[in-house]
Amino acid sequence: MKLLLESPNQRKYCDFRDYVVLNLLIDAMLRIDEALTLRKGDVDFKTGAVTIRKEIAKSRKPRIVPITKRTQKLLQELLRETQEFDSDYVFLSNYGERLTPNNFRQRLKKYAEKANIDPATIWPHLLRHTGATLFLEEGGSERHLQIILGHADGRMTAHYTHLSDKSVKKNHEEFSALNTIVGSSSKPRKILR
Repeated sequence: MKLLLESPNQRKYCDFRDYVVLNLLIDAMLRIDEALTLRKGDVDFKTGAVTIRKEIAKSRKPRIVPITKRTQKLLQELLRETQEFDSDYVFLSNYGERLTPNNFRQRLKKYAEKANIDPATIWPHLLRHTGATLFLEEGGSERHLQIILGHADGRMTAHYTHLSDKSVKKNHEEFSALNTIVGSSSKPRKILR
């Protein structure tokens, strides 16, 4: 993901816009259609959240998704860049039209190639999955993740994430029942009785 984020040339408008989309997809774990149909009024910089309107949500239920200060700053910068266009949408082509998911998918493949990543292994929804997995691996709650993703059923959220072997091992080391019974293995070992 880091290599992919480093691929867009942020000095070019389209690349910077795509960089903002990438950050938003990973941070807010949005579907590509949800991200690209965001309107300026859907972004609340005071609360640090975006509203996914019911007409664009897959579940047809609106939801409010938090975003980091970093993503907020990127969105603010992008909105300043696009003030000259007469559009209510956040993500615009260089001609001021709404960016389409297919256009972004094609551009994402080019960024993957530039980062020496097999383009067949990268697609927008993977960013949602990766964001969700990293959220859990960093200690986020599965219930909170379910709300952020907009899943009605927790089983879908569980199906959605794939914890790494390293994360499972680390979590096991920290929460093993044996630690409670015999103590943590991080204590110094006594040699003599």
